[in-house]
Amino acid sequence: MSPAKAHSWFFGILVVAILLCAVSSTAAEAQASAGKTWAIVIGVSKYGDQSLSEWSLQYAESDAQAVYDALVDRCRVPRQSIYLLKGRRATKAGISSAFASLSRAAKANDTVFIYFSGHGSFIPDREGDEVDGDRLDEVLLPYDAVLGDWSTYLVDDELGWMVSGLSAGAVAIVIDSCHSGGQGKSVPTPGLLVKGTGDSMTKDIFTDPGGNKGCALLAACQSGEVAYERKDLGHGVLTYFVLQAIEQQFAADSDHNGILTFDELGAYVESQVDAWCLKSGQFQTPSYESKSSTPIIIVPIVVILPLPRSPLPSPPSRVGGRPGSVGVGITQSVVLWQTPPPMVSGVTQIHVGLSLDRTEFGVFTSLPSGNVSGSGEPTLFDIGAVGCELGFMVQELGAAALYAVVSAALDLAQDWAALSGGARIAGDLMPYLRVGATLSLEVGLSNEVAGWTSAGASLLLRFSAEARLPFGAGQ
Repeated sequence: MSPAKAHSWFFGILVVAILLCAVSSTAAEAQASAGKTWAIVIGVSKYGDQSLSEWSLQYAESDAQAVYDALVDRCRVPRQSIYLLKGRRATKAGISSAFASLSRAAKANDTVFIYFSGHGSFIPDREGDEVDGDRLDEVLLPYDAVLGDWSTYLVDDELGWMVSGLSAGAVAIVIDSCHSGGQGKSVPTPGLLVKGTGDSMTKDIFTDPGGNKGCALLAACQSGEVAYERKDLGHGVLTYFVLQAIEQQFAADSDHNGILTFDELGAYVESQVDAWCLKSGQFQTPSYESKSSTPIIIVPIVVILPLPRSPLPSPPSRVGGRPGSVGVGITQSVVLWQTPPPMVSGVTQIHVGLSLDRTEFGVFTSLPSGNVSGSGEPTLFDIGAVGCELGFMVQELGAAALYAVVSAALDLAQDWAALSGGARIAGDLMPYLRVGATLSLEVGLSNEVAGWTSAGASLLLRFSAEARLPFGAGQ
């Protein structure tokens, strides 16, 4: 490698490293000011009561384990801050004890994440507080539930009371169970008909007068529907997409700020389950509702986002499209091949860009590179080439995207003009930081003594790093 090429490579890596360190420092300061996150994760596949054996579930306990792992690995929740209750440990007393412990431990600026996967059912309303008028209480079945013994069930009123007893500023709840009779994660109540669609566990928790004002809840389905488990997914349907949102944060992070909120997770899961229903021919409508006036952070800032592993369809387009962003950064080029006379639109460029939906527009000015035509020699006061470029997204690649790029540049000081076309892969390495690599072929004309008669071409590999600022609603 020539000294010039080595210098170009080193400069490009140095730019990325400096911006990475700056953003990491800012992210660390922002996260240090937040409170702790706690969690109660519950999963019951098989029940102690033999009468419930025919309704055993396949994935509820493994789903709870997967959610626990995601909270530790992706959401950075300390293991000692999570109450994992699976199988025999998920008794009604064990669940109540976990809530009681958190009511003492969680502080006003903390967040509590609650997850339940197991059977749901309903019983006659005993308190007369069912505002929808169906006179039925929704219940969740802990491990020691006894069919027909309603005192062993976890009634929606009890869950609402336990949630309201938490001092945490934010409570995010995910319930992957049925709230009705039928297939899936539901157990019928002897002597009662299947309930209608006008009621839900969400509604009952939120109508508790003492309910937590920072509470939000994502339920697997409407009360008259079924919460499915699927062998092809290896999870309950709702849990599968909750895990996908957490593990593939870029897809669900609608404002692209590197932080996944519970609102974003809920919107993503709803859209993905809708797409799954269209593909599978099933009916399951998640229910999301929030009383929180501030965003509930599920996944804080992360450094690198993984590529997708899911074969499932992308969520349907949302009204308003993607949020836009503006950015400023540096592009460093490495010349892989060129013909004389050399005409490169700046080895080092300062770039300003605007992204809207799947299109990018940018303008740039380059620093004098020494690669000029004619007899003029560049000086410190020479202005570089100025130009503009357009990028069109060809395909999303998880945390990155593939773009087709065309650009035009003009250097009046050195009397040449150039056009280029190529392909770029770019992605958000960290919040507010986008990096990319572009392979482009540039051709140009030089205005020498005889006019615009000398032509040249170059094959370039460009590395870019940009500070990006998102704007717009993404939904």
